Amino acid sequence: SLVAPARKVIPAVVSDFDVEGIFNDDSAGVGKLNVLVEHKAFAWSSPGDAKYIIVEYNIVNNGSGTLDGLYAGIFADWDIMDPFLNRASFDAFNKMGYVYSTQSGSPYAGIKLLTGGTVTHHAIDADGSNGIINVYDGYSTAEKFQSLSSNRSNAGVQPGGNDVMDVIGTGPFNLLQGDTVIIAFALIAGDDLSQLRASAQAAQVKYDEYTSPETGINEFQSQSLKFKVLPNPSRG
Repeated sequence: SLVAPARKVIPAVVSDFDVEGIFNDDSAGVGKLNVLVEHKAFAWSSPGDAKYIIVEYNIVNNGSGTLDGLYAGIFADWDIMDPFLNRASFDAFNKMGYVYSTQSGSPYAGIKLLTGGTVTHHAIDADGSNGIINVYDGYSTAEKFQSLSSNRSNAGVQPGGNDVMDVIGTGPFNLLQGDTVIIAFALIAGDDLSQLRASAQAAQVKYDEYTSPETGINEFQSQSLKFKVLPNPSRG
């Protein structure tokens, strides 16, 4: 549920285009975890940094008990060129899942984990072929958790490719009442795999600069947070 609408931060503090907002999981019903999430997004127009967007999530346990085995991540259905001719794969070195079309001249799209901790990657064949998650008949809570917490390196490996989805996650985290975990990803585009990897590495450098003590990030966070919780462990 929406707590504070996403808005452009003026003047921008971190990037050329800063966005922030807050949501929670009140609408989840019986599956509610009682989490509050502050979301931030950063984008740059400078050469070398223009092909990625950084998204960061401050996840707070607002419940009355401990959250054990928590995973968080991003599900992407990129649909590049002909969506039924796509492939998904994983770049372990860059902690990045990516998708491209088997058609000539295909661009690439990827999601990279920027924060520390264990990365999970689950490539999904939407029709369930060569796997056990069939998105065409629905995407259940159990399947969502499976795709966040288990690994499947490739999808669309058959000749010509397939309709594929890609999930990058991280965890597990154990959050005591009031604790926060910070998770960040880069959403990346590239004309080819080499360019995608270069942007992934540039995004990591940029995020590391953003979170280093010398950048004044703690001051920025204290100004932008709409809430304060203690204890507040660092990422990971």
